[in-house]
Amino acid sequence: MGRLVDPKPANVSLLESISGRDATKEAAARIAKYVPAEVLVPYAAATAGIVGATAPHSITRLVDLLVAFALGLIATPLYLNSRAEHGQPRVLHLVVATGAFVAWSYGTGGFWKDLGWFQVATAALVIFGYSLLSGLAVPTEGTP
Repeated sequence: MGRLVDPKPANVSLLESISGRDATKEAAARIAKYVPAEVLVPYAAATAGIVGATAPHSITRLVDLLVAFALGLIATPLYLNSRAEHGQPRVLHLVVATGAFVAWSYGTGGFWKDLGWFQVATAALVIFGYSLLSGLAVPTEGTP
């Protein structure tokens, strides 16, 4: 069992392959694997440090927060690609996980707040919605 989501047989639908409690457990496991915690934790630490060390709404703060975001955006697919086991489909996982990084970065405030684009209720809905929908992304055997 690797870091990436394991593929399903291409000729069997998700609903046919599992049912009931197992389906819920499997969807929860997929959602957890799609969240790039190994990148989000350093990103959250960096943004907290930047916010604590810079003046509110300063250009320095905004640039530093944007750099932290860019590094996380680049690091997410690179890191997860390096963790993939032989034969695991990568493309879907890397795309969904990178989207999860963006959703969770919005949830933490970061540069979004400095630009005036952050709303707490919206952040909660973005994280909830993206996490829920990402559980529907199921890679199949034979896909890249």
